[in-house]
Amino acid sequence: MKKVILGISVALLAGCATKPPMSYSKVGVSDTDYKRDSYECMQQSKTSYGGGGSGLIGLAMIAGSAQSAQDTANATFSMCMEARGYSGRVIREGEVAALTRATDFCNSILKSPAIDPLRTKTFIPPMTAPTSQMLADGSKMTPGLQPVMLEWGKVRHQCLERWDQERASINYPSQLMDLGKVSATLGSVNAIRLYKGEISWGEANQRRHEVNIEQNRLFAKVSALLAERTPEALQRANQLVLDEQQVATSKLSAALAIPPNQAACPTVKFGDLAFPYCP
Repeated sequence: MKKVILGISVALLAGCATKPPMSYSKVGVSDTDYKRDSYECMQQSKTSYGGGGSGLIGLAMIAGSAQSAQDTANATFSMCMEARGYSGRVIREGEVAALTRATDFCNSILKSPAIDPLRTKTFIPPMTAPTSQMLADGSKMTPGLQPVMLEWGKVRHQCLERWDQERASINYPSQLMDLGKVSATLGSVNAIRLYKGEISWGEANQRRHEVNIEQNRLFAKVSALLAERTPEALQRANQLVLDEQQVATSKLSAALAIPPNQAACPTVKFGDLAFPYCP
């Protein structure tokens, strides 16, 4: 997931209030596309302004024009990036350092050779989207890949735990923490269904990609509502998260259920989830 801190080059006089820095992300975007999009949106957002007068009145006019130009540039940049499929949200104090630590930790453990056989079957970070070959893969889980899948579940769980720890360290909003857990739950459901042979690798990759895109959109939407700081916006944010939690819980319950006509099945553990599996 690529990010850019919004820094429109419109000068402000000392003492003028500035907008919080923003992060823009898009699932599956390449470095080249990201740099091109952000550069082109930056060019569109450039705003010229002028002021007149002298003394305190003139300074006030200049300050007002500068702030107006900054606001216009910020809004133009945001609209341009969102039109290209990016989601924007406010960057909180300490967030960049905390999430960098989490990302570095995850990248280090995801290099484990134990999960190498999966790298041609599904996208593993730092990859953020499946290749066309992964999406077209109609094969299903094989006994040889099942242990590798469970190893991937262990590594993935360690990564998710680190993300939660780093977010908690900067008092991340509980709504956004909960959305992160929803995304993890939906990912686990997808992995369990793949392990059981209910879906193919291509279907699993497509669903995982769709979940990433949808959760990224919801994350930006809830973050924007929280930034409004009104009771109405907070209520809407809470309801969005609650709805997603209910959907994820329902899907997880179905994935963990014992298959029909089976009295009992051995349990298998993926990450922190134990599910019944009848070979």
